[in-house]
Amino acid sequence: MSKVGILGGSFDPIHNEHINFAKKIQKLLNLDKIYFSISLNPPHKTCKTPFFHRYTMLNLAINRYEKFFPLAMELESENLKYTINLLKAFSEKYKIPKDNIFFLAGGDSLKEIDTWREYERLLKNYRFVFVIRKNIPITKETKKIMKKFDIIDLRGEKNIKKEIERYRSILIDINLKDISSTKIRNMLKSNINVRDYIPFDTFKYIKKNGVYGRKN
Repeated sequence: MSKVGILGGSFDPIHNEHINFAKKIQKLLNLDKIYFSISLNPPHKTCKTPFFHRYTMLNLAINRYEKFFPLAMELESENLKYTINLLKAFSEKYKIPKDNIFFLAGGDSLKEIDTWREYERLLKNYRFVFVIRKNIPITKETKKIMKKFDIIDLRGEKNIKKEIERYRSILIDINLKDISSTKIRNMLKSNINVRDYIPFDTFKYIKKNGVYGRKN
């Protein structure tokens, strides 16, 4: 049975560390596919860049990778903006058992997970891989959630592959660079070169179409 990962986000824009994130997790968990689930209307933030721009930039960035696929299920229903609904619908649509689906998320997601819709049912029923640098401390509140839902901190572990299957959800560090979409948007608006931060085809699309006010 296939094992897949779902990396959710607004991808505004997608950047190289999104790609590196997916590549490292795919190899680490030996996933058959990773779906980049692009948010239409994220519940926790406002996204001003039109969906079609973000979706096109995403496609341009990942189409060279045979195991990476775009996912736009939120277009099917407003309720699918909530992760609990998205994962249920995804499992049913693609006929993949929920134990074979890993939701991939950054550190901020773990810190804010108790604000997500039906977060307790979400953590009880689905598998998560949270990525946080090992030098970043975990708050007492977050530690309580981790203990309650059996989220194991494997940051610093050398044999993560052997440990992963023992636990439902994990916290790991995969040595990503400190790059954010917000930083890239601000650089573009200030006419600062971002070529080193985003995939080349995505960069060309931004320049050609004047996304973020940048047009050549």
